[in-house]
Amino acid sequence: YYMGNFSWAKAQLDILKGSTSKFTANDAMELSMLIGNNLNLDTTAVPLQMFARADLLFFRKKDSLALVTLDSIAEMFPYHTLIDNILFRKAKIEIDRNNYKEGAEYLEQIRSEYSFGLLADEALYLLAELYNYKLGLKEKAKELYLEMLTVHPGSVFIEESREKYRELRELFPGKTETPGDDLF
Repeated sequence: YYMGNFSWAKAQLDILKGSTSKFTANDAMELSMLIGNNLNLDTTAVPLQMFARADLLFFRKKDSLALVTLDSIAEMFPYHTLIDNILFRKAKIEIDRNNYKEGAEYLEQIRSEYSFGLLADEALYLLAELYNYKLGLKEKAKELYLEMLTVHPGSVFIEESREKYRELRELFPGKTETPGDDLF
């Protein structure tokens, strides 16, 4: 993947998706989907190659270079399907650097501009977690957990969102209540 041999990487990842380790299978599925969703749509693999390079830089803890690379993709290919992935990766980099506010801004952008994309539920959940645990905005987190329950009911994050929403609802009763709120 990092070397740009996406066909080979996807074939290997597709095999790993059957792994008994949940984390290995999930990571393989995520990367396989990234390759599959973004390689066949373009006549050139350049955006995906640049994204893989940014991933490698992030893995090597060269965050500044990774961010520059991600910004370059967005500038050169502003309408590419990787844009939500770029925003998500930039959020992860900023969170890794303890820049929670900046990370939240990227996640908010995904929430507003890519609310039905493949990363929408994960971005929303991560945003709620940031507000809840890192930024101290628990009422805002409560609203986002409720949004997860109503907008993304099939998400893998639904159970955690429901539990955290209930906890916050007890801390902040009467605020952001909606019809049917007692169902959550």
